[in-house]
Amino acid sequence: IAIINFDAHFDLRPVETKPNSGTPFNQILNEFKNVSYFPIGIQQQSNTKELFNIAKSKNVDFVINYDCETDSENINTIKKRLQPIIDKNDYVYITIDMDGFSSAYAPGVSAPSPLGFTPNFIFKILHYLFETKKVISCDIAELNPSLDIDNTTANLAAKLVDFIVMEQTKNSLLSD
Repeated sequence: IAIINFDAHFDLRPVETKPNSGTPFNQILNEFKNVSYFPIGIQQQSNTKELFNIAKSKNVDFVINYDCETDSENINTIKKRLQPIIDKNDYVYITIDMDGFSSAYAPGVSAPSPLGFTPNFIFKILHYLFETKKVISCDIAELNPSLDIDNTTANLAAKLVDFIVMEQTKNSLLSD
């Protein structure tokens, strides 16, 4: 299984006392050796040196947020980096953390940042991932309605769900 995580954070912290939102992928990589983990949108300012070291020790390749632009060169580069992971795995699980988006699009998160990616970037990469016909599950995480402004983040999450359903439906119809 390949896990593609659109997020500003690695979520690779070790479990010290109990698991939390910063530990899930460390837990998964420790328990399952046949999982590929690929985060997209990592913000250097939002991750400690220890987290970069953990990623390196676990052979976690990642895309830094500055490379998450919508121009065709950046999109094609990310596709090329994703292709070996897709080829190596039977299934793809996608998780989209709303704090990976620029706060201009997703202010309703606990860790907003103006340095995140745009919805168009996500839509382009999601389209590519769904074309593989290996996506088995998607989730959207870290939406905090009490911090949202004019339901901006909630509306973006709803548009993501709509896009995901449309992509999955389109690919199902094409394979019939």
